[in-house]
Amino acid sequence: MKRTILLLMVYILAVSALQSQEERTWKIQDIQWNIQGRSSSQAISSWFDIETGRMFTDKNALEQWVSDLAKRMDNSRIFKTSSVNVTYGAGESSSGDLDSVPVTLVITIEDGTPFLPIPYAFYNSNEGFQSGLVVNFPNVAGTLQNLTIVSLYAAPPDESDTLQWADPNFLLLGTWSGLQAGSNRVGFIGSFMRMRRKIVDSGYTMAEYRETSLTGGVFITTPLAGERLTNMLTLRLSGSPENSLGIVNDDSYLTYGPSKTGQRIQNRLQYDTLEWRKNLRTGFKTGLSAEWNREDTVYTGSQTHWRFESDASFFLTLGDRFNPSFRLLAFANTGKPILTAGLWNRGIRNNELAANAALYLNTGFQTVLFRLGGTEIHLNPFADFAVVHIYGDRPDENRLGAGAGAELIVMIDSARNLPIKFGFARDLRPDSEIGGGKKTEIEFAFALTY
Repeated sequence: MKRTILLLMVYILAVSALQSQEERTWKIQDIQWNIQGRSSSQAISSWFDIETGRMFTDKNALEQWVSDLAKRMDNSRIFKTSSVNVTYGAGESSSGDLDSVPVTLVITIEDGTPFLPIPYAFYNSNEGFQSGLVVNFPNVAGTLQNLTIVSLYAAPPDESDTLQWADPNFLLLGTWSGLQAGSNRVGFIGSFMRMRRKIVDSGYTMAEYRETSLTGGVFITTPLAGERLTNMLTLRLSGSPENSLGIVNDDSYLTYGPSKTGQRIQNRLQYDTLEWRKNLRTGFKTGLSAEWNREDTVYTGSQTHWRFESDASFFLTLGDRFNPSFRLLAFANTGKPILTAGLWNRGIRNNELAANAALYLNTGFQTVLFRLGGTEIHLNPFADFAVVHIYGDRPDENRLGAGAGAELIVMIDSARNLPIKFGFARDLRPDSEIGGGKKTEIEFAFALTY
């Protein structure tokens, strides 16, 4: 009898504790900000949807939300360092028998440099000698918006890779991103260019012209399912107030330019699970895009075409040093072929491949080499492969592409949104398939390849 009564009491106490646990809630009652730098707590709260009064009926759900918030802040690459912690107060009766545990979020932010000018001078196989200045304003005035201004002087190469110092190209480019409009994020881009352009098909120059152009655009990113699924709409207009025709070896290629005006509308749907672990990435991202282009050319009238693209990139971290990855990318283009289809195959110069449709495989094995203060140096050996197809006005043709090389990547802690990349690669195709006879490609950029 005593044993039965004891078991009954234990059961009653267990049920009572379980009910108490089920009735308990956790409420974000306060946010403590520890900000070293210029970031605005209001801008951070709006960007990452942080607010007091948020309720959780399960402690595990609260801890998962805090963990996800910390990851999203780190993945944004806006801050030099960031962390989110919680402290719990004593449970208090907020209404009836419902226990509410007050929670304080402790958010610590360390901002990077507010202004980073990067002078550069480098040789690029596709564009020739390039020099100029990149001025980066990350997290402008603590708003979480980014402003980048790029100036460029370039001496382009001729068919023998001799640099044309007396006939240089000039570019001034500005981008402003991260502006919020409701749940949307808006960015703007504008450029002024004075360029000597060459129309090159599979390594052979078909025409040349000089062009001065102005371009302006807006891009709007809309979250569809949290931070993972997004839609980006891009609108871009361009005009050329001045142009002049140079050498013409085949006037049928004047459909590629010079142009008087141009319009471009692109819509991209992307699903992204990527997470940054220090300066390495893990997870995958995939996207689908459709793009409409219209150009009013000087000599051949209006040209309109559609382009459809899909891609999927996968990243794996092995410890704190190794980051293998690969990307699959495919596109199909209506109308005239794209003459720069080598762009997506490192080692093959951009204008060495032409295609209406193509499939690419990019692979890499990014490796952390060493760290110097606030700068980390990586080496990324890679191999790329392509299958391209031409159809339409030209005879159907299939071609293969392959290239291999390595990229030296510089990551700066105080400007995590601006990696610096130096690349060198070899074209692995037989000499007979390389129209221009150029088997090496050198690249310099302020962005990762994918």
